[in-house]
Amino acid sequence: MKRWSLLALGFAFLHQITFAQSITLRFAYEVEEVFPYYMGSGETTPPDPGVTPEMLRLLEKEVPGLRVELQRMPWKRCLVQLQDGEVDALVASFKPERMQAGVYPMKNAQPDAALAIDVRAFYLYKAADSALDWDGQQFTGLAGPIGAPLGYAIVEDLQKKGANVAQSRSTATDFQKLVLGRLAGVAAFERVGDFHMRKAKPGTVMRVGTVLATKEYYLIVSHQFMRRHPALAPALWRGLARIRDRQADALFLKYLEQN
Repeated sequence: MKRWSLLALGFAFLHQITFAQSITLRFAYEVEEVFPYYMGSGETTPPDPGVTPEMLRLLEKEVPGLRVELQRMPWKRCLVQLQDGEVDALVASFKPERMQAGVYPMKNAQPDAALAIDVRAFYLYKAADSALDWDGQQFTGLAGPIGAPLGYAIVEDLQKKGANVAQSRSTATDFQKLVLGRLAGVAAFERVGDFHMRKAKPGTVMRVGTVLATKEYYLIVSHQFMRRHPALAPALWRGLARIRDRQADALFLKYLEQN
């Protein structure tokens, strides 16, 4: 009897391995460049795709048999297709309404920060001669809209603070408008905003010192994918946490040195 039990366990294990080898994770991310997270613009994936796609590809080594397929599309479409099950996963900050589209790694009814793929600080950027300021609670000297990419969670945060938000295709577009005087400020990830600030004419753009918001970013899997592979999503979250701890710093350095 014991021999047959061992054989049954063996067959079950082989079945799991075969099943895992057939799984493709369709990962969606936006078409606009968000340095250094997503590189290049358009629907094609360049050889050096950015920090986040590289982390996703490294999952193939963490989860044997997994194949990651990268798909680029406008950010709003990423969210719609996740909800429809047309793609399997994307990376985003936590917003309760996004739980209708997909599943976060949760702990005690809250997103589990230990399994976040990244933690990003948003800062306010302005013209160097502007009186605009942010003290951590409110804006002063705000005389015009603040730019932020369409659909980003920071948009709602800014609106709650009384700011008029001009939503755009990308942070790069926002900085172009800022330099032209069409925006009072820009809300951007620290690494991304600092990159565009350095590209501007010296002395024309500066970063306000107090952080606007800090957000954890997670791999969200679709409800359809979760139903098909209920044991796989936790393995993906744990695998990304290991990649974050071991390799994320080196990936950021790689792209920062390229630019």
